[in-house]
Parts: sequence; structure tokens; C-alpha cells
Amino acid sequence: MEGGVNLKLTMESGQPPHFTWRKQGEKYWRLIDGKRCEIWQAGDKVKVTPGFGWVARRLLRADDDLGRVYANLIADRHLAEAVRRYSGLRLTKSEAWETLVTYICSINRNIPQIRKDVQKLMNEDGWIKEPEEIARAELPKSLGFRARYLTETAKMVSDGEVHLGRLNYLTYDEAKEQLMRLPGVGPKVADCVLLFAYGKDEAFPADVWVKRAMHKLYGVKGEKNIAEYARKRWGRHAGYAQQYIFMYARDALGRKVDKSA
Repeated sequence: MEGGVNLKLTMESGQPPHFTWRKQGEKYWRLIDGKRCEIWQAGDKVKVTPGFGWVARRLLRADDDLGRVYANLIADRHLAEAVRRYSGLRLTKSEAWETLVTYICSINRNIPQIRKDVQKLMNEDGWIKEPEEIARAELPKSLGFRARYLTETAKMVSDGEVHLGRLNYLTYDEAKEQLMRLPGVGPKVADCVLLFAYGKDEAFPADVWVKRAMHKLYGVKGEKNIAEYARKRWGRHAGYAQQYIFMYARDALGRKVDKSA
């Protein structure tokens, strides 16, 4: 993988694997079609259960050249510091329906709560229940109002009102418009799905941490203004910029943050 990988940072950075994979010791694991797949770091190498190399390459976006990403990001001194702290953090790629379910579960939740509910929605084969299953299932009460969003979204997807498989062929703006037809899917959830499932790297999901950081570091407020600023400043690497800002914000916002950019 060009530019290397820090597996711990990547798997525990609020991306889909943070919720869909489990950790045992220094290994991360989940069931793939009913079989246990483990992934772990050994020095500068990523190891994976034999037969599942394709899982690791897809999950960790092995074709991404972090060196080229960093060359763009470090021109910004705040991101230069974030790159120094979190070198090896990669964007991940997960299945679209799984990612959509994960981020509907995430609405106004913390990471432990999200993980618990996402795990409850997995079948014995290790995958998230299909849309048809969720549409007719009695969902966990712990989901609260999100259960209605999931049920209604599942019905729309299973009925073909929004065809997730076709979003790959749409532009970023077109795909985002389609996703936001789904109950519970606002700009942030849509951007998470587009970034982490479809690899549309111009997406810039702005949760509370990213919004605070963008205001403090760059003086930008408002979801629409933040998204436009990010795409103009970081272009095709806006998604990577977001992930590094997210990690930096969680660590740095408790202290004084220099506002000049």
C-alpha cells in the first residue's frame, strides 16, 4: 500500500469498520459470509486471514497513494500537523447498504452506542440484514427514532425507489440528491455514505467535531459553506482532509487552537 497504513488509527477513526468489526487483542475481526476474517498489523505490514486478502485491499483502499494525498494536504499548516500526528490513517471502503444503515444508526449517538446497535443488525453470516429483512423486522428499541428511519429507508431501497447500485454511475451531486430522498438521510449522512461506500472523495461529512474545527481553524460556519470551502481548498482530497480534521479536532479542541490558516 503506497504510503503505508496505521491499522489502529484507520479501524478506530469513526469510519464504518469502527462499528462493523470487533477487536480482540491486537486483531480486528468480523464474519464474512459466515467465516471469521481477521486483520492485524505486524510492523509496517498488514496481515489478514488467508483467503481474505481481497477484503483487506478493498477495506483499506490499497490503491490510494498516501504520499500524493499528503503532498496536497500539508500545504495547509493545520493539516500538516494532523498528518504528522496521524500518519498512516487511510480512508476505508465498505458495502453501500451496510454503510447507509451504520450512519442512520449514528444520528445523535456516541461511538459505543452506534457499535452496539449496528452489531445487533447483523445476521449470522456477518453482514447487515438485507433491506427486505429490516423493512419487516421488529428493530431494537435502543434505536429509538432511528428505527423508523431504518424501516422506511429499507422499504424504499427494497422497492427500488432509490437504487444504491446505480449511485456509482452518478455524479457526486446527483448521488447525494438521491440519498437525501431517504428518511433520516441529511447532508452529513449522505456524505458519509458517498465517501465511505462509493469513494466519492469530494464528499466532506461535517459532524459536530468537524464543524467546530472548521470554525476555529478556518473561520467557516454552516454545513453548506463548510462543504463548498472544503471542496475548493482540497479538491479531490476533501474526504481525506475531513478524516484528518475529525481526528485532530477530537484531540485538540479541548485545548487552545490557533485560528489563523
